[in-house]
Amino acid sequence: MIGTTIVTPDCLSRNQHPSNPNLSQSPAPSVDSLDVLCQDIEASENVSSFDSNSLSIFQLNCHVSKSVTLSVLNSSFSFDFLLLQEPWINPIDFCPPQHQAWRAFAAYEHSPTRWNERHKAVIYAKRSIPSEAIRLLEGGSQNVVGVEVTQSGKVFSLLNIYNPPSSFSSLDELNNWLTLFYSRQRSLIISMDANLHHRHWNPPGVRKTEPEARTLLSSLSSFGFRVASPKHIPTFYSKKGKGSTIDLVWANYLGSKLIKFISVSDKNFGSDHQALLIQLSIGRPAPTYHWRYPSWSKLDSTKLNKASAKLSRLTFDSPTDPNVQAEQLTSFLQRTQQDLGQRVRSNQAKVKPWWCRQTLDPVLKTRNRARRWMHLAKSPEAIECYRQWNSYFLSLVASLKQRSWRRLLEDPAEGDLYRVLRFSSKSAGGEVLPLKDPEGSVVHDKHKQAELLFKGTSITNAPIDLSDIPPNQSIRFVSYPPVTNEEVRSALRRISPKKAPGVDGLANELLKSFSEPLSAHLSLLYNNILKSSTFPVSWKVAVTVIIRKHGKPDYTSPTAYRPIALLSTMSKLFELLLARRLTAWAEDSGVLAEGHFGGRKGSGTEDALFALEHWVKAKWKEGKVVAGLFLDVKSAYPSVHPARLIQYLFELKCPTYLVLIIEDFLRDRSTTIRLDDFVSEALPITIGLPQGSPLSVILYILYNNSLLNQFFSTSLDSVSIGYVDDVVHLVADRSAETAKKRLTEEGCRSLKWGASHGAIFDQAKAQFLWLTKRKMPDGDFLFGDQRLKPATEVKWLGVWLDSKLLFNRNFRVLEEKAHKTINQLKIFGSSRWGAKEADRVKLIRSVLFPRILYGAALWATKPNKGKVAALAAKINRLAGIFTLGVFKATSSSFIQNRSAAPDFLDEVIRTSFSFFFRKLVTIKPNSVIRSFILRSRSDSMAPFADSARNGLATEQLHQAMGMKPEKIHLFFDFGGAAARVLETLHLGMSKEEALISVKSIVSFYDADPRAVVIFSDGSFHPEKGGAGAAVCPTRNVFSSLSLGGNPLVSNHESEAAGVLAATFYSYPCGQSRCSQKAP
Repeated sequence: MIGTTIVTPDCLSRNQHPSNPNLSQSPAPSVDSLDVLCQDIEASENVSSFDSNSLSIFQLNCHVSKSVTLSVLNSSFSFDFLLLQEPWINPIDFCPPQHQAWRAFAAYEHSPTRWNERHKAVIYAKRSIPSEAIRLLEGGSQNVVGVEVTQSGKVFSLLNIYNPPSSFSSLDELNNWLTLFYSRQRSLIISMDANLHHRHWNPPGVRKTEPEARTLLSSLSSFGFRVASPKHIPTFYSKKGKGSTIDLVWANYLGSKLIKFISVSDKNFGSDHQALLIQLSIGRPAPTYHWRYPSWSKLDSTKLNKASAKLSRLTFDSPTDPNVQAEQLTSFLQRTQQDLGQRVRSNQAKVKPWWCRQTLDPVLKTRNRARRWMHLAKSPEAIECYRQWNSYFLSLVASLKQRSWRRLLEDPAEGDLYRVLRFSSKSAGGEVLPLKDPEGSVVHDKHKQAELLFKGTSITNAPIDLSDIPPNQSIRFVSYPPVTNEEVRSALRRISPKKAPGVDGLANELLKSFSEPLSAHLSLLYNNILKSSTFPVSWKVAVTVIIRKHGKPDYTSPTAYRPIALLSTMSKLFELLLARRLTAWAEDSGVLAEGHFGGRKGSGTEDALFALEHWVKAKWKEGKVVAGLFLDVKSAYPSVHPARLIQYLFELKCPTYLVLIIEDFLRDRSTTIRLDDFVSEALPITIGLPQGSPLSVILYILYNNSLLNQFFSTSLDSVSIGYVDDVVHLVADRSAETAKKRLTEEGCRSLKWGASHGAIFDQAKAQFLWLTKRKMPDGDFLFGDQRLKPATEVKWLGVWLDSKLLFNRNFRVLEEKAHKTINQLKIFGSSRWGAKEADRVKLIRSVLFPRILYGAALWATKPNKGKVAALAAKINRLAGIFTLGVFKATSSSFIQNRSAAPDFLDEVIRTSFSFFFRKLVTIKPNSVIRSFILRSRSDSMAPFADSARNGLATEQLHQAMGMKPEKIHLFFDFGGAAARVLETLHLGMSKEEALISVKSIVSFYDADPRAVVIFSDGSFHPEKGGAGAAVCPTRNVFSSLSLGGNPLVSNHESEAAGVLAATFYSYPCGQSRCSQKAP
């Protein structure tokens, strides 16, 4: 029972060279086909099996079969390369299926946008081969792809070709490729599904010869190639059992020297083609190993307690040097993680949960015997026998897969539904393709690719004017709020356990498992960092992972990729603490622009959209026309210049200890670029904020804060609204010409800001929109050297805005999104099978509704009631058909009466109500939206009703507010303890007026027997030093603290010493109030 036919190098040397001109004239051999097959099979018995230490290749035409393609990927781990023609292609993203054991290579010159343009030739390389050793060759197409491989000191190329029948278009492509890129000095092996017949390779009895086959033979012979695969052995069988040799392997002289043997195998995974197995005289790569993390939830408590005790006893070699402490703590945690984990050999093989050996193995064995009998006998009985057994086997496989799939959907475990949903999502996928440098040359070297990606994704070259920044001055501070253990534990609780680790490789689960002993070490380390204003050097190195942006037309451009920076988790914890403190200072001091909603606690994109709608309609009430300029900063985070940011923080009077540590945090940063298994050397970063850092969001908001107008109010005719890097300038005036002129001034101011901050506005996203009920004025808008035509609709923060704010385009988009979502959910079942109704309802609630309900507070208004009702009717019908599993022709009344899915209109009202109610009961420093809602609700006679007053949830909101709900105060604390209400009096007046006010306040508290008034002050003298004092007249107590003659001490530290003295008396006084004397 032999299933392979093998050709050795000796056989290749005995064959007549295809360049012989008499070859095409010679008659076909008149040998009985059965005798030839028997001789070949008998000869194969004397050939040993594949050498497991030699490089091997598997070639097969998958005939666009999903089961064949995935079976090859899942069951061919004994091979190093898979050369697949007509593989199944993912119909969602038109990319070859990705597999964690294989790297997929398809021609980068071809970017399919529809199914007919899919790749028909794909090469898969095993991940055990370093990605740096494989180079995707240029000159590829839909049907041609090639790679150059360097292994064991030898370099060879593989070319995979699919030649479409009838057109045979790949022949010209192959000839052009060989003319442009082929060199006889390099080993080249060509595998192809030729779809051509020629007596030179036809099996006995087949006399058909196409003219294109003669062209192929003549062309390849002229380039020095000969057929290396077995001749006269069928590689394709028709439904009638007629065999043809159309799958071929060609090799030039150097390539043939590498081939140990080639065999035709009937192990074709159900394809109608036979597989070609190729083995080369090149050693296979050594197996790879990796550290497997333990299952943290099932970790042995004894090991965990032992490691925790060691961590508690850890002492630092240097009690004050943050670099030494960070390296020592990182090394200890790395050793602990290795002790808890296990070093295992990398094996990407996956078990098939649906495979039933008891059922399938006997059928598979019989099917294979029938196939061999068909190959030998070629009788109608043998052909029919094989056809029936193969059909029976495939039906069993499909039945078992279907049964396993349906069992999963009928009784899903926690999270199974959402894991299944991810399989149907469209993703960019794929490896990083060969890139083009600025001169247009294709770059294959991984080091140069890393540099191109680094420059294209993490570096901006915008000109910047930094002449107004003063030279760096030596600044020190004395006091800072220390980091507490509880603060660190609070931050540890917030980190996601499944996030990828940074350069140190420490898993987040490890840090969470040791939160108690680790918090003490980290608080000590973090305090030393703040005290010395020195960010650990090892934490400044990131690993940047490169992923494709979806839907880009050209993936040879570095800008078509997105960088994801992986940072050390201990560094991210500290950055989170800094972000909390910086945010608390920014909110409490009121330095942020009122119209800036991005990255602020209690604010979101819907706040920014509502602010735009409310302000525009307020201007309409005044009879004014509004002009809007929508801008987007290109490469926002990479364009941040540290010098400009630090200068601006000093101007805003940010706490010095925060400014200094942020300055060091941004100094001398670097990143490595990870391309699959290749990691580049560290590349220096001179400008920009690290992607993925918790600190980057608030830093960028502060950086572009001056781009926006500081104040936002309906009383102003020129405002700005921003959400991180998306900004819109709005100008209102009774005259459209004046509004346009003033908006031009805002545009000039924005360009000036960009010149001073090194920012570039994305020209493709810059848009000009008239917002008016009147007829839109004509004329373009000049923005720098860009001429913007008035847009009729603009998509901003995910919502389509039109000139009259009717949201017509938005309703159409929501309907399209609903249909796309339902199509995505069809994998969960149809009318006869699938998930239970309760699970389907859960998917409707958690997947469909959130996608459609975004922005409901904006567009769900009484003027749009008809549009909302029509949208709700369509979505209710789609949801009902999906949850009930009924046919599309089912009546709407039946669906409405039987469906358990919630009514979409009720969800719209509930969502709108939740938005406005949450804004009304939440009290926070930036209360622009709340004041707008209150003012809008009180103005019942306004001619232009906004969503706050005329939304579909107005009645429910009125009833809820009539119940006088308790207000929620949103505090911006940075500690781990609960927030406290502090009363602070800001006396914005002259010194004389302040004295009178203080006397009045003191007299007020003197009348309260529960109050204790303590006065504190401090002063610094250059010769005598600094000191602070506190006095409580009612208790007749006094205390002072001396700071000595330290030259670094100033009035600020002296006054802080006075406050410290005052706190000595405030603790035992219970409910006391402290009034500090103004310096």
